[in-house]
Amino acid sequence: MDILSHGLWAVATGKGAQLEKGKEERRWNSWWLLFWGMFPDLFAFAPIFAYSLISLVTGGGPMIHRPPTELEPWTPGFDNATDITQLLYSLSHSLVILAFVLIVFYIWKRKIPWIIFGWPLHILVDIPTHSYLFYPTPAFWPLWDWKLDGFSWGSGHFTLYNYVTLVLIFLGLYYLRKRRSAKK
Repeated sequence: MDILSHGLWAVATGKGAQLEKGKEERRWNSWWLLFWGMFPDLFAFAPIFAYSLISLVTGGGPMIHRPPTELEPWTPGFDNATDITQLLYSLSHSLVILAFVLIVFYIWKRKIPWIIFGWPLHILVDIPTHSYLFYPTPAFWPLWDWKLDGFSWGSGHFTLYNYVTLVLIFLGLYYLRKRRSAKK
């Protein structure tokens, strides 16, 4: 799924959960919900995006290569920017790494930061919406290298249906919030 959609789904889910529980005193910031929904892709692709932008501006040489088979995945290394991106993608799209981060955070703060639920939501959505042709999701990396050869979110009408569904959900949330406010 595209990065903006991930963020919007996290916002919609967070706002829906807030409405469902009636937790008006616990207002989750929409910008933080958006950020954490997009975080795995931001973490993985920001370095290569920054490098490409700097190369474009300065006229630097390309450091981006296709994998040997023209298909993904391939073994990450550090000989070019795409290999670094593969490693960062594996780190940010792993439920194992996420669990480790949450455990460390829990030990440190004695609570789970629920605002970052967009991160696991992102991973769970990516598992079926990425094929072997474009960044299959390494959900159990580094313990297990299993990846699902799902369908590509970039093919067919998926993106159109996705955004239409998001618009309908946000309209529904707006309607529910207005209706709840009118009752009070």
